[in-house]
This record gives sequence, structure tokens and C-alpha cells, in this order.
Amino acid sequence: MGTLDPQPWHAQDGFSYRFDWGTAGVAALADCAVLVIIDVLRFTTAVTVAAERGITVTPTTVGRETSFVELSPAAVRSNPSDHISLWSLNGAQVSLAAFATGATVIAASLRNASAAARLAIAHADRRPIGVIAAGERWPDGSLRPAEEDLIGAGAVLRSLDPTGSLSEPCCSPAARTARAAFIDAEPLLLDLLTATASGRELWERGHGEDVREAARLDISDAVPVFDGDRFRPG
Repeated sequence: MGTLDPQPWHAQDGFSYRFDWGTAGVAALADCAVLVIIDVLRFTTAVTVAAERGITVTPTTVGRETSFVELSPAAVRSNPSDHISLWSLNGAQVSLAAFATGATVIAASLRNASAAARLAIAHADRRPIGVIAAGERWPDGSLRPAEEDLIGAGAVLRSLDPTGSLSEPCCSPAARTARAAFIDAEPLLLDLLTATASGRELWERGHGEDVREAARLDISDAVPVFDGDRFRPG
């Protein structure tokens, strides 16, 4: 699962835009004013779709069988409620950990990457912004870095730092790596997301439409912000 007691050099001090993975990454970047959460397949994509429809979302890591709606952008789109609960082992857990740091917590996906970056800058007031990829889990419970989350994080970071400047404000080395991954992936987003382990699993389970929805870039200005109880349109 990784240590939750990071060392000072893990904080990426001196950089405006930072990147890390999972709850350990949240702890490492706990001094950021804003933490942007990325779980492309499927939590933050579903939360973005909910915000597009004016639906608030309570993230939960317990009671999967009692969640109000399936963790699926397509299911969220067709849900008539104005509030839903979404169970997520990864995105929800990271969101809750991020809120505990005192940072403003934003949910981002490929759908709203540029809008999320703009809102993050507005909330940060020139203080550091951290982008956290939720990742997936191996069978033993340890973090499995997920390519789709690296790409999604990179989309936000490209919008935060459009020129890749080496002068302030700029990306840390970790953030630059994610940014570069997105730039490389941008022409083939749907193909790449479909070919990831998560994408292949979703297609095999009959959720190909969720992968298509997740691969749509910058089609939304809706940005969910977490208040400790619910994600609400920011």
C-alpha cells in the first residue's frame, strides 16, 4: 500500500504544479492548496458527468452493495436523482484523504481537464497545486499505477502549464512526466484507454460506453468540488 509518512523530499517543494499517486501521494503533497483527483476509469469521470447534470455525489468506500447508483458514467447520466452515492475503492478513498489535508479538492477527468485546471488556479491563489492519480489495485491490495490516470493527470497539467516552462510557475519532474504522457497520448485517447488493463476489463464486462465517455477530451466546463460530504458543481 505504500507509506503514509513521506519524507520532505517527496513534497516536490519549489514547484507550482505537482503530481503523485494514491493516498501516499496525497500525504506527500499535503501542503498543496488544491488537490485535483484523477480516476478516469471510472470514478472522476462519473462524478464529472454528475456535475454536468447538476447531481451531487457522496463518495464512499464502504457499502458497495448499498450505493445509490452503479459506478458508471452511463448509469449516472440516466439517473433521475439530484444526489447519488458512488462507491469507489480508489477515487473515493483518495478524495476523502485529500479533503483531510485541508486542501480544496477537485475531481477531474479528460472530459473537464481544462476547466478543472482553470478552477484549480482560481482556488490556489498562487499556491501549489497537486494532481493525484488514484490508480488501481493489485490483488494483494497494493497500488497499481494506471495508464489512464497518468494520461488524465497529464491533461490537467498540460492546461496548468501550457508551455512546459522551466521558469515559475512550472511543473515538477513528476508532473512534467505526466504532462508528456498526455501530449503523446492525445491523438489516440480512445484507442489507448481501450487498450489499458482497466479499459479491457470494462469492455469485457459490457461497459464499453463508459470507456468512450471517459476518452472525450474537454467537452465539459462542469468541475466538481468536494465539501467533505459531497462533490458539488464548482
